[in-house]
Amino acid sequence: MSFSLEDALGGAGDGNNTSLNQQAQVAPDSLPLPYEFELSSGTPPNFRLLIAGEVKQNPNKFTIDFMKGEDIALHINPRFKGESHQVIVCNTKINGEWGPEERNAPCFPFVAGKRFEIYVLCEQHQFKMAVNGNHMIEYRHRIKDLNEITKVRLHGDIKLFYLQPFQ
Repeated sequence: MSFSLEDALGGAGDGNNTSLNQQAQVAPDSLPLPYEFELSSGTPPNFRLLIAGEVKQNPNKFTIDFMKGEDIALHINPRFKGESHQVIVCNTKINGEWGPEERNAPCFPFVAGKRFEIYVLCEQHQFKMAVNGNHMIEYRHRIKDLNEITKVRLHGDIKLFYLQPFQ
């Protein structure tokens, strides 16, 4: 099933969307990286996160991690260079051990020097990710305690302009 901007922001204005008790993190230039954002309510089903940024020139990679303590429930890692170039790798890290990588994105939507918007939706059994309004990834939960996923960490070769959770 595909996932788009409309899905990320809660459908066609059904009026049932309530913003989390958190403010958007917006920067006039860019937010400092690495950047950590606390999710006070975790990532229950229907949690959505909007991330806006720009890929730096000559990038290697960047990472978005949804954290449960020191574990990484969802690791999103667009890679620009090396053997695994122009691929989005997703994974989970539990007790210091990485699971099997998933590389299922239909294309690589990131371009050096170009802005992007990433939308992440948490559903009962999976995360979905769209980039610039186009569905990219579905990733089944390997860590099931969704309310305990309480932090998002971003780092790498991007400028981070905006980060906003919705529920």
